[in-house]
Amino acid sequence: MNEIQNAIKELSTVIKEITLPASFLESYDLLECLSHSHGTETYLVQHKGSKNLCVAKCYDRKIYKTVNESGILKSLRHKGLPAFLDEYQDDATVCIVREYIEGTPLYKYAAEYSLSEAKIIALCAEICDILTYIHGQTPPVIHRDIKPQNVIVKEDG
Repeated sequence: MNEIQNAIKELSTVIKEITLPASFLESYDLLECLSHSHGTETYLVQHKGSKNLCVAKCYDRKIYKTVNESGILKSLRHKGLPAFLDEYQDDATVCIVREYIEGTPLYKYAAEYSLSEAKIIALCAEICDILTYIHGQTPPVIHRDIKPQNVIVKEDG
């Protein structure tokens, strides 16, 4: 039990230590922390000028010495992927801002609706189309975190 408590305490300390770049906070309002893990926090944010909703994933440089994600995301253009919008960084943190996709995470969608075989096949085909696209990049892009929480089903299906 002490091991678990120590891990929770360490994680809480890291989360509290993540500071966001001033330039990021000048441009965006934080609305909600969507998730956090060791050294990263993901926020629902709103651009102060346009009022558009976006998602910002922020990396603590103490844990992530280099963040190569933005270079990869800038080059990806696919209707099934949220667009890269901007990047903010300072000595402590890197924040990558992407388009917010309105919809329901797949795990909630599957729990709320009785999905027909045809609908399941259609959703799987869309996911496979995205994976074919990213794996077809040079060099191939490997997602490494595909799970129902990270797949958003849009309102129109």
